[in-house]
Amino acid sequence: MGKSAKEYGDRAPKVVKDPEGFKGIWVITDGLPPSPCSNYSIGHVVSKPGGLGSVEMDKHHERLHFHETFTVRRFSRVLGARGAHRRSRRRRRRGGSIICQRREIFYGLTDGAFQRAIFRSYNAWLHEFCGYDPTRLIGVALISILDPEKAAQDIREYAGLGFKAVQIPYAIKDGGYYDPVYEPVWSAAEDNGMVVHIHLGGPAQGSNRVGSASSA
Repeated sequence: MGKSAKEYGDRAPKVVKDPEGFKGIWVITDGLPPSPCSNYSIGHVVSKPGGLGSVEMDKHHERLHFHETFTVRRFSRVLGARGAHRRSRRRRRRGGSIICQRREIFYGLTDGAFQRAIFRSYNAWLHEFCGYDPTRLIGVALISILDPEKAAQDIREYAGLGFKAVQIPYAIKDGGYYDPVYEPVWSAAEDNGMVVHIHLGGPAQGSNRVGSASSA
């Protein structure tokens, strides 16, 4: 998260191997609990009939080497410039690719400026990545909705950059998207032909948002 790291220093997300009290590769972000990099693929190697919360961590740690190898090799291929070219060549044969990285953990943040900086840093990378073949690689920009007016500004900006869709959190802890405070978001999306994407899973957005009853 290069740009957010410059602005927020140690508060910004970073990938750490074996942080204090944990084993494996984790994403460490100020204000959030550590999140394992292999979290979302854990179901492929550890049985989880009762959900992620029921996973036996000792079994997860036994497969640590697999996770580290899988994560590093996979993302070094996908995130680099050559990865974009390879994906583009494959998609020319099979059609386009919608790129929507799962970053729901950051919706647990209630510091709007910090969350927005993280998302804008990610979106800048995503725009560059998709720029290798924008007709085939279609990025979904992450939007912070803690300040709906700034969210609307971001939607208009990303539409101008060529993004076709944005992602917002699937739920609001203390309310819902029926709240009129979010009208700028819907108006900006409609006016700019933006698809609004919601991915179930991860935390609901917190309550510290501009214009909410709780922040009044």
